[in-house]
Order: sequence, then C-alpha cells, then structure tokens
Amino acid sequence: MSLKNRFFTLVALVVLAISVSSSATETNCSNASLNGSYALHATGEIKNVGPFAAVGRFVFDGNGNLSGTLWQRINGTNVVETLTGEYSVSSNCIVRDSWHLSLGETTTHLSVIQNNGTEYVILNNTSGAPSTVSGEAKRQ
Repeated sequence: MSLKNRFFTLVALVVLAISVSSSATETNCSNASLNGSYALHATGEIKNVGPFAAVGRFVFDGNGNLSGTLWQRINGTNVVETLTGEYSVSSNCIVRDSWHLSLGETTTHLSVIQNNGTEYVILNNTSGAPSTVSGEAKRQ
C-alpha cells in the first residue's frame, strides 16, 4: 500500500473513530433512525485508477431498504449510477449496508449515525476493494 493510500486510510479511520466516540451517548438506534432523504458527499482514492468524488441522494424507508442516485467523478470521468440496497442499524447507532449499483457492482459500507438520525458518516468497507472512500450525509 502506498504512503498516499495509507494516509487516506488513516484519515478515514480517524474520522470514523471520532464519530463513534461522539455518538457513544446516542443509543437506542434502529432501522427507523434512518428515514427519509439524505444528501451525501464522499471523496477518496481508487488504487490504480485515481481520485474519486461523489455526491448523491439517498432515501431510507425506516425498515432496512434504501434507494438512491450517485453522481461520481472517477479520475476525471463522470459516472451516474442508481442503486437499491439494504441496511441494518444496531442499537449503538452503527449502520451496515449493501448497495446494488446499476452498473452491476455491489458495495458494502459502515456508517455511524449522529445527531438523532439527521446525519451520518460513512466508510466504504467492501472486502477486497482497492479503494479508500469516506464521506458524510445529512437529512434533506
């Protein structure tokens, strides 16, 4: 792993750790904690490809299902994808999800809910993925 990738990984882990510690007082979360429309912004690096940035709009149904659209910029190329997925929220406000993207890929993520469900931070944790991508989202 290059020094640059290690740096991005470290930054993503620090952001997630800070979010976990700041959310430690938030308990009793459930799937219903994520309900409605959220705006997402994420950045990172894809190994052997280049920089990654995305904005998106996601809708959570409060019952473990989500849908959305991602507008991505990957190493200078624009890519738009729609997605559907599933999510599960633990009582300590940790979210695990899977996205099924319109171009055929499935990705997984770990998130932490903040501020009573009005926002969350997210980290792509797809097994074997050559990327370091993290971001944040706020309820619209």
